[in-house]
Amino acid sequence: MRSPAVYDVLLVRPFMALVRGLRHDPVDLFVTGLSALAIRLHRTLRRSQVGQVRRYAGWLMVGSIATVAILVFK
Repeated sequence: MRSPAVYDVLLVRPFMALVRGLRHDPVDLFVTGLSALAIRLHRTLRRSQVGQVRRYAGWLMVGSIATVAILVFK
């Protein structure tokens, strides 16, 4: 056997078999799914941000007053 053939049999073929076997690795699928979920959440949540800081501050104030009222009058 020539040296490139030995290299192919001992290293390349087992490595390629391992790569084919791990093509659908569960960890990789989980990470890919998590990435897709993050992108989908980003696209959904960015619709709520229209750049109206006063409106955000107003709703924050309303929520704070409601929280204080619930705690005081409970």
